[in-house]
Amino acid sequence: MFVRLASLLLFFNDYKLLPLCFTILISTLSIINTVESNLFEDIPTSSTLILSKVLLLSVSVLFVLVSLLAILGVHNIGAILLILLLSTFSSHITLVDLNSTVIKKKENVQSFIGKNVVLEGVVLSKESASQYLLTVEGKNVGEVLLNVKGYPVIHTGQKCIVTGDLVEPSSFEDFDYKRYLFRKGIYAILNVQEYECQNSGSKLLLLRSKLEKVIERGLPEPESSLLIGILFGSKRVFTKEFSESLRISGLSHIIAASGYNISLLAVGVDKLVGQSRGKSTLLLKITIIWMFTIFAGFSSSLVRASTMSTVYFLILFLGRDISKAVAITVCVTLLISLNPFIIYDIGFLLSLFSTVGLILFPNCFKVSSKFIKENILPTLTCIIFTLPIVVYFFGKISLVSMLSNLLATPIIQSTIYWGLAITSLTVINDIFKILYLIPYLQLTIFKYIVEISSVIPMIEVNVGTKTFVPAIYSLLFFFILLKYPISDENYYIKKAKLLVSRYT
Repeated sequence: MFVRLASLLLFFNDYKLLPLCFTILISTLSIINTVESNLFEDIPTSSTLILSKVLLLSVSVLFVLVSLLAILGVHNIGAILLILLLSTFSSHITLVDLNSTVIKKKENVQSFIGKNVVLEGVVLSKESASQYLLTVEGKNVGEVLLNVKGYPVIHTGQKCIVTGDLVEPSSFEDFDYKRYLFRKGIYAILNVQEYECQNSGSKLLLLRSKLEKVIERGLPEPESSLLIGILFGSKRVFTKEFSESLRISGLSHIIAASGYNISLLAVGVDKLVGQSRGKSTLLLKITIIWMFTIFAGFSSSLVRASTMSTVYFLILFLGRDISKAVAITVCVTLLISLNPFIIYDIGFLLSLFSTVGLILFPNCFKVSSKFIKENILPTLTCIIFTLPIVVYFFGKISLVSMLSNLLATPIIQSTIYWGLAITSLTVINDIFKILYLIPYLQLTIFKYIVEISSVIPMIEVNVGTKTFVPAIYSLLFFFILLKYPISDENYYIKKAKLLVSRYT
């Protein structure tokens, strides 16, 4: 244990990018926490106050790192100070940009609150049966949630001119809805009175709508909405009963395109090319991943996953030998620096921790069965590594949902491949529509899993998030530290043995 921990510290010290990333992440979290306290709790703040918190946290983290390395006889004060300065500078830029952007948008929104306004923009997504998200052009108010009465004839990608009363979001007794929308960049809600939409907005989103219509022609409900959600991450409206069954069974997350889809596409390319893998295969993976992301209308979760994968594949393409863990750390730092509030997005967190788990956890086991290695183990890994996130947000564990996920994931994996292939063929010629029978059967099985899981008496375990979440991730960290296969000839292991031997 001590040798492996020492080798990890030495690796961390050599990759100066890692301590830089961690200090930037900690600083950014401090910034958004302070900004939110100022906006929602009327706690006065200033650039000096925030930077003092940033410095305190950064210095604390780096002090611990330096102390541990000093015990091992490694002294690198100059580099550590440089990292501190760089992270502080980066955090200051984030602070200035965040403050100016948020304050300007909120001031602009406030000037229109309570008034009848006309807004023009592109419909980004359908949030519910009568609610849409509009990105407004020209007024610098960010994104606005549209409440449309009746049965609106609107779809994503359209450019719309909407008229109505602009109101400020309000929170509920048990849910801070206003802060929830703020973190998504939404500062106002428009109660629509009139609207006019044309197919002249986002070509990418209109393409996704076209593909969705292809699937709707080939499959009945709810199978068509299930496949659209799985492939493109579009929010679909199900019956009240089926939506409740999805929630109870714990399978709602499956019908949302995520990093899981991206990993399956990469695996699919490997299966397609077989043993003839090289730089051309890496370029093919990047091309297919972004083609899929474009078809999905640049869903935020897919953009994040595609960015992470692209950075890693480009590093390999350039001939650099870099750890997947290092690549994902750099990508996460970049994404959080660009959009700090992404840290509150449960989809981002689930995608991140499941990806980290898939990189590290399965390698800790020696499994001879190909089925267990390719299906059961990855599914269990995703469940285990996302469990603390679910507990953090919902405060309980559902044993039924763990079982339903184990049964449903292998089915969905195959459905993604078939769904993409058949939809692409049907766009070329409608005759291929008959092939939708395959995903229809798969989704029917999935539907039965959902319905059966939802009627099983719920076995829920209420846990305390303050102790459970750090405890589980600490256990997983030490398990991987002990079990991850590393050769005794590894440079860091050999160096750590020499250093640790001084104290034994």
